[in-house]
Amino acid sequence: MTSLVGKSVFVTGATGFIGSHLVRRLMREGAEVHYLIRHGSNAERIGDVAGKCQAWTGDLRDIGSLTQALARARPEIVFHVAGVTAGRQPGNEFEQIERALDGNLKGTLNLLEAVRGADLPLERFVATGGLEEYGIGASPYDEAQRERPVSPYSASQAATTHFCQMLQRRLQLPIVTLRPSLTYGPAQSVDFFIPALIVRCLQGEDFEMTKGEQRRDFLYVEDVVDAYVRSALAAGVVGEVINIGSGVAAPVREIAMTVVRLSGARTRLRIGVIPERVTEITDLVCKNDKAARLLGWQPVTSLADGLIRTIAWYRQHSASTRSVAGGLS
Repeated sequence: MTSLVGKSVFVTGATGFIGSHLVRRLMREGAEVHYLIRHGSNAERIGDVAGKCQAWTGDLRDIGSLTQALARARPEIVFHVAGVTAGRQPGNEFEQIERALDGNLKGTLNLLEAVRGADLPLERFVATGGLEEYGIGASPYDEAQRERPVSPYSASQAATTHFCQMLQRRLQLPIVTLRPSLTYGPAQSVDFFIPALIVRCLQGEDFEMTKGEQRRDFLYVEDVVDAYVRSALAAGVVGEVINIGSGVAAPVREIAMTVVRLSGARTRLRIGVIPERVTEITDLVCKNDKAARLLGWQPVTSLADGLIRTIAWYRQHSASTRSVAGGLS
């Protein structure tokens, strides 16, 4: 494949943060966009473009609804971006495990079973993992190293990745798995660090945080979306797991100071007020040479430029839009 023009594509998680940006990019690429939406889901993020795509009501927990949607959409490419983000923070561990396995592992397996059941002309299935799968492993992370997840969320992602690789080999499914770094940008839920801080800055309020000594590789959402598009088109990537990151990490404290400075706010960072998690990852950063080699991909947006764009978006949008919740879409 060299182009998405006229291609039928199917997106899960289209009403979520990354998924909504992906839908817009696919439309610009000339694809025929179909997306899955649960009954009653908040579609605010794609409200301005939803009428230009085909929505199919279904649930990753319901194989019947998935098979029906896929059989009607007949996609050549599936982008599986939906997932449960709960389970990152300490809490009721076994309850979180159940939610993560149900939403991430079981949801992905249901989707793959539905793909088989619908007998699609499938050319590519792009699955989504994350750098947190590597957890407390040696960094910068390399795709060949063993995963060492530290939360129900990241453990469910790692399990899903292994099941995808197993099914790719056994059933000859055209699966490629991306492991994006921490992603930020317009319309992200304020449950996450960067948008939470931006909103506090715009409101002129203080912001409580940890000591901020942990280092993080943050990636602007449009760069992540570009990797998804490339992974759908690239040859020789089926069966691969590919890190998507800048390869550069900075202490969270420095990133927070940059947000405050770029926002022009008088927000006071209350550093060290929140304790570190027992299982805190010290350095979340990856090698990205495989993405460069197989996808011809590298990020083009600097952290400063991405933050400027993100801050501008939050200045222009209402509080209701800022607080769109993450979760399974």
